[in-house]
This record gives sequence, structure tokens and C-alpha cells, in this order.
Amino acid sequence: MKIITMEQYLSRRERGFQSWGDENFIMRRIYTSINMFNSYHTNQESGETERVGGGVFNLEFNADGNVIVAATERKSVLVFDVITQKEIFKVPDAHTDCVNCIKFVDARIFATGSDDLTVAMWDLRNMREKLRVLHGHSNWVKNIEYSPKDKLLVTSSFDGSILTWDTASYTEQGLISEHVFHVSGLLRCRISPMGDKLVLCTSGGYIMVIHRLDLTTLNDDLGGFKPGVYRLMQVVDQYIPVAAKFDHLFSRRQKRNRVELVTDFPERNDADIILALQIHPNSRCMLTRVSYDENREWTCIHDINEDVANMKKRHPSSSPTRRISNYNRTNGRGGTAAYAQHLHEQPESFPRDIWAAELTVQQRAIRPTAYNSVHAISSEVLPLRQAIPASQRHRLARRPFVDPEPKSKKLMYYISEANVKPTYIKEPGFSADGRIICSPYDNGVRLLGYSADCSDYPIYTTFEEGKQSPRQMVVLAHLKEHQDAVLCAKFSPREPLLVTGCATGDVTWYRPNL
Repeated sequence: MKIITMEQYLSRRERGFQSWGDENFIMRRIYTSINMFNSYHTNQESGETERVGGGVFNLEFNADGNVIVAATERKSVLVFDVITQKEIFKVPDAHTDCVNCIKFVDARIFATGSDDLTVAMWDLRNMREKLRVLHGHSNWVKNIEYSPKDKLLVTSSFDGSILTWDTASYTEQGLISEHVFHVSGLLRCRISPMGDKLVLCTSGGYIMVIHRLDLTTLNDDLGGFKPGVYRLMQVVDQYIPVAAKFDHLFSRRQKRNRVELVTDFPERNDADIILALQIHPNSRCMLTRVSYDENREWTCIHDINEDVANMKKRHPSSSPTRRISNYNRTNGRGGTAAYAQHLHEQPESFPRDIWAAELTVQQRAIRPTAYNSVHAISSEVLPLRQAIPASQRHRLARRPFVDPEPKSKKLMYYISEANVKPTYIKEPGFSADGRIICSPYDNGVRLLGYSADCSDYPIYTTFEEGKQSPRQMVVLAHLKEHQDAVLCAKFSPREPLLVTGCATGDVTWYRPNL
């Protein structure tokens, strides 16, 4: 392939011509030349000894890329002009507690979520007061998304609830909201740029992908589904009727809101907590920051697309005798198939003590052998086989309960990360073209690529080659300009401009130095 110069590349781009030659060579030169050119200390006035802004938890550009907003630990919201890197607005008490997340609805309107349990909406044209304050969550609000297709604001919280807000339906009581789903241990949720997928990451060590997303029917389609209990059924290899009755959600026949659980992670990493989540700009893959313990973290890339070859071809509950052939109720009639059908037809008849099986992260840390002792959760849990040795349980985590074939593999790339300040979540991100991952690393940020030549995702001839043999990402650059741990990193949607924020409130700007 012909090597082109930077001047030729820029000249063709200015005239609107399609690039030719080795574009990877140009992209590598651009990204590896990125260096710091400006820095800002949040809310530090002359003579102050303490940076009262606190850590920078989140950074978000608007769609035009000319404004970036920072959410800080100590209740403030900061707005910067991207061209001058100057602070143009500062709201010291935007919330009554930490500001965690930001999401633009359009070029001027954005929303912020906070530990004060509220979501606030703002207009860049008048930052003196909030447009609206949304109440509905009972715990810290950690994530905000926007679905242009449905014109709905989607918020999630540590209370496990996902709420949608109709931004066009303001009433005297506020925006019209709807509770669409609940997940125990929910940490992050993201909507794909195409609007056809909802991805959830949890403290239970799995990622849940909802394909063919329809937010307007999500509550009806997934009502009562508990992914934590379904995951438990997979891990302990037992038939739990209250979970198995939702097998149809995983079927290819599910025309909307089809569910997939992703559980494959790097070797020696059982992924107890999936801390951060981002989706590729072209919806090709998902990026996660995964923690196993306080000493180890990983950055992982998983394929996000539906694996049609591994979808269930039929409803597993249509032949329940395959799973409970040695079981029969003493007071039941009609044999095992009749009883299983009876369970399937009466979804509300199961005892509520099944929810005790959803162990929290804290309980798992206190009782590390909890999973080794689980044989039956309640009278409605049916053991299928003898207890499985702990040394073999990691294999069960890679195998679906209701299908004898191996689960489709999703892990494509991974890399180990330094886990400084383990009490903080580090937010990685994609570049605008999806070629580069900016990942917080110690007191700086690493620029990661799928290959050494800075190729686009994926580098494999087929996806299957990558899934069978996940590869480590390549470190293209390591930028270490902060005095404390970097908590978030964000690329501009319009240019190779990178902005990072750290635990002491510094905001640092990077751009190519060609």
C-alpha cells in the first residue's frame, strides 16, 4: 500500500476527497504525537492552599465539540470553551452533593446526575439557574444517556433502577417518567450511538446487552426478569424456575429487547465488578474497566454485535424434562413435564426467598466461599447434579445453563491496568474514529490501540478469529502530566483533542504536535 505524506493527507481532506494510501500510517503519526499543551486547576483562587473543586469525575463534549463540561467531586459544574481552554461558566453549588455524570441532549441542553439523588437539566445560554430538577431515584445517580430515536432521557442509579424521562412532556409535576427496568448491583448503562442497544454493567461480574432496543416496551418485555438470579443459575448449574421462565428473552425469536449476558474476561480475572462502560462511536464494540480486587484492574474490549449462530433456536422451556427428569413433586400430577409447565404458566407463584441468592459485592467479600456452599436456594430450586468442585466453577461461568453448546465468546482485546486510588472509578473512552482508547493509568493516561500500526477495529479477517484468541492491546503513548491519579479521559468528537481530569481537580489538554 502506498505511503502518503501528512501534507497529501490534509490536502485531500480539505478538498473533501476520500483518503487513499496507508491511512493507518497517518493516524499513528497523529495519535503518537499527542502532547499536553494546557492545564487548568479547578476552582483554585490565588492564595488558596486547597483546591476546593475536588476531583473531576466526568468530562463531556457537546456534539459540535466546541464546549466541554466537567463534573466535580465537590458539587460544582464547570464549562470550558474548547478553542481557548478557558472557563466560561462555573456553578459552585450545582447540586448538594458530588456531581457524577453529564450528558448533552443537544448542542446547548445538558443534564447532570448527582449523589443528591437528583438529575438537573441546564441550558448553556443561561447557567444562572437550572431548567428542571428531576426526582425519582432513591440512591446516587451515576449515569445519564439520551435516546434521540425515542427522545427520552435515560438515567440509572445505584438503587438499580433505570428511568426514562420524556423531555418534551413538561407538566406541573415535572417531566413524565417511567421505571423501565431494575438490575441489582447496577453500575453503568449505555445506549449505542445507533440507538438499537442498551448495555448494562454490574457489580455481579457480567455485562447485559439488550439488542433490538425498544425503550417504550422494555418494562413490559423484561418485567420481573432478574439477570442476577439468571446468572446464578448458570454459575451453580441448577434449575431455578423463577429465572428459567425468562429463557425466551435470549431466543432469536425475540423480535425486540433480546437479552444477552457477556461473562468472558481475561484469564486470571473473574471480573467481580465492572466499573466503567463505553460504546464504540460506530457501535462495533464495548469498552469496560474491570476490577477483580483492590490490586488488579483490566481494560477490555468485547464485541457488541448479536451472534446469530449461537442464539437459541427454540424456547428451552418447551422441553423441560431434559433438565428435571429425576424430579417429581410428591403432591404433583402428570409427571415432571406437567409440573414444569405448571411453573412456567404461573410466574407469580414462586417464593420470594429466591432473591436472597443475589449476593452483593460486600457479602461476597465477607463470605468468599458463599458460592461454594450453594446447593439449593429455596424449595423451588432443583439440584441437577452433584456439587461441583470450586476448581471447576470458572468453567460453568463460561457455559450457559440451558444450552449444551459453549457460549459465544465476546472478548476481543484486553490489557492490565494500574489500580491507584481503588476507591475511585476511572472512566476510559474512545477517540472519535474509534481507533484509539484513552485509558487512565496512574497519574496519566495511556493511548491504546488494537495493533501497533494503529489500525481500525477489528484487525482480524473475521470476528471469530479474534474471539477464539483475544489479544492484548498495544500501548501507543503514555502521557503522564498530572500530580494525582487520572479519573476520566475524553476525546473530542470532532478532532484528535484529548482532555483529562484528575483526583485533585486538574484538567489537562492534549493535541498532536506535528
